[in-house]
Amino acid sequence: MRQLIICLLLLIGLLGCSSNSDEQSNQSNTDYQGSWDYKTGYILKKEDPDKVLVVKYMTPSERKNPSFKKIIKKADPHAVWFTIQNQEQYEPLAVGDKVSIVNNGAFRDSYPGLATATDIKKLD
Repeated sequence: MRQLIICLLLLIGLLGCSSNSDEQSNQSNTDYQGSWDYKTGYILKKEDPDKVLVVKYMTPSERKNPSFKKIIKKADPHAVWFTIQNQEQYEPLAVGDKVSIVNNGAFRDSYPGLATATDIKKLD
Protein backbone atom coordinates (compact mmCIF):
# COMPACT_ATOMS: atom_id res chain seq x y z
CA MET A 1 0.00 0.00 0.00
CA ARG A 2 2.79 2.38 0.94
CA GLN A 3 4.60 1.66 -2.35
CA LEU A 4 1.44 2.40 -4.31
CA ILE A 5 1.07 5.80 -2.64
CA ILE A 6 4.73 6.62 -3.33
CA CYS A 7 4.35 5.61 -6.99
CA LEU A 8 1.24 7.79 -7.35
CA LEU A 9 3.00 10.78 -5.79
CA LEU A 10 5.97 10.33 -8.13
CA LEU A 11 3.65 10.07 -11.13
CA ILE A 12 1.79 13.23 -10.12
CA GLY A 13 5.11 15.02 -9.65
CA LEU A 14 6.34 13.98 -13.09
CA LEU A 15 3.10 15.02 -14.76
CA GLY A 16 3.31 18.40 -13.04
CA CYS A 17 6.86 18.92 -14.32
CA SER A 18 5.99 18.03 -17.90
CA SER A 19 2.98 20.36 -18.04
CA ASN A 20 5.09 23.18 -16.60
CA SER A 21 7.68 22.78 -19.35
CA ASP A 22 4.87 22.78 -21.94
CA GLU A 23 3.59 26.07 -20.51
CA GLN A 24 7.08 27.57 -20.73
CA SER A 25 7.44 26.33 -24.31
CA ASN A 26 4.03 27.76 -25.25
CA GLN A 27 4.86 31.06 -23.60
CA SER A 28 8.11 31.44 -25.56
CA ASN A 29 6.30 30.54 -28.80
CA THR A 30 3.77 33.36 -28.39
CA ASP A 31 6.40 35.83 -29.60
CA TYR A 32 6.52 33.93 -32.89
CA GLN A 33 2.75 33.97 -33.36
CA GLY A 34 0.22 36.69 -34.03
CA SER A 35 0.38 39.44 -36.61
CA TRP A 36 3.57 41.13 -37.79
CA ASP A 37 3.81 44.61 -39.27
CA TYR A 38 7.16 43.91 -41.05
CA LYS A 39 8.62 47.13 -39.62
CA THR A 40 10.97 45.48 -37.12
CA GLY A 41 12.50 42.03 -36.93
CA TYR A 42 15.69 40.02 -36.51
CA ILE A 43 18.21 39.05 -39.16
CA LEU A 44 18.39 35.28 -39.47
CA LYS A 45 20.61 35.11 -42.54
CA LYS A 46 22.61 37.34 -44.92
CA GLU A 47 23.26 36.55 -48.56
CA ASP A 48 25.58 38.61 -50.71
CA PRO A 49 25.36 40.92 -52.35
CA ASP A 50 22.22 42.54 -50.91
CA LYS A 51 19.74 40.17 -49.22
CA VAL A 52 18.80 39.59 -45.59
CA LEU A 53 16.29 37.12 -44.20
CA VAL A 54 14.31 38.82 -41.44
CA VAL A 55 12.06 37.00 -38.99
CA LYS A 56 9.55 38.47 -36.58
CA TYR A 57 11.26 37.19 -33.42
CA MET A 58 14.36 35.41 -32.13
CA THR A 59 15.12 34.62 -28.49
CA PRO A 60 18.33 36.06 -27.01
CA SER A 61 20.00 32.64 -27.16
CA GLU A 62 18.90 32.19 -30.80
CA ARG A 63 20.45 35.56 -31.66
CA LYS A 64 23.81 34.42 -30.27
CA ASN A 65 23.71 30.93 -31.80
CA PRO A 66 21.06 30.81 -34.53
CA SER A 67 19.86 27.47 -35.89
CA PHE A 68 18.42 28.30 -39.30
CA LYS A 69 16.15 25.26 -39.66
CA LYS A 70 14.76 25.53 -36.14
CA ILE A 71 14.07 29.27 -36.28
CA ILE A 72 12.62 29.30 -39.81
CA LYS A 73 10.21 26.55 -38.77
CA LYS A 74 9.15 28.44 -35.61
CA ALA A 75 8.84 31.73 -37.49
CA ASP A 76 6.44 30.40 -40.14
CA PRO A 77 4.77 32.46 -41.65
CA HIS A 78 6.73 35.45 -40.32
CA ALA A 79 9.91 35.50 -42.43
CA VAL A 80 10.82 37.72 -45.39
CA TRP A 81 13.85 37.96 -47.67
CA PHE A 82 14.50 41.68 -48.09
CA THR A 83 16.62 42.98 -50.96
CA ILE A 84 18.40 46.07 -49.65
CA GLN A 85 18.65 48.94 -52.13
CA ASN A 86 21.44 50.79 -50.31
CA GLN A 87 24.66 48.75 -50.08
CA GLU A 88 26.00 51.02 -47.33
CA GLN A 89 23.11 49.91 -45.11
CA TYR A 90 23.75 46.21 -45.87
CA GLU A 91 27.42 46.04 -44.84
CA PRO A 92 27.14 46.73 -41.06
CA LEU A 93 24.25 44.29 -40.53
CA ALA A 94 24.89 40.94 -38.83
CA VAL A 95 22.90 37.80 -38.10
CA GLY A 96 20.97 38.29 -34.85
CA ASP A 97 20.67 42.08 -35.21
CA LYS A 98 17.31 43.65 -34.47
CA VAL A 99 16.43 45.95 -37.37
CA SER A 100 13.82 48.48 -38.41
CA ILE A 101 12.68 48.16 -42.01
CA VAL A 102 10.93 50.42 -44.49
CA ASN A 103 9.77 48.57 -47.57
CA ASN A 104 8.11 49.58 -50.79
CA GLY A 105 4.89 47.83 -49.73
CA ALA A 106 5.09 45.04 -52.31
CA PHE A 107 5.48 41.46 -51.05
CA ARG A 108 5.70 38.32 -53.14
CA ASP A 109 3.50 35.67 -51.67
CA SER A 110 5.79 32.79 -50.73
CA TYR A 111 7.51 31.44 -47.66
CA PRO A 112 9.72 33.13 -46.83
CA GLY A 113 8.20 36.19 -48.44
CA LEU A 114 10.13 38.46 -50.80
CA ALA A 115 10.25 42.26 -50.62
CA THR A 116 12.51 45.27 -51.16
CA ALA A 117 13.78 47.33 -48.23
CA THR A 118 14.09 50.99 -49.13
CA ASP A 119 15.59 51.65 -45.69
CA ILE A 120 16.97 49.29 -43.01
CA LYS A 121 18.68 50.22 -39.77
CA LYS A 122 20.12 48.27 -36.86
CA LEU A 123 18.30 48.90 -33.57
CA ASP A 124 20.02 48.74 -30.19
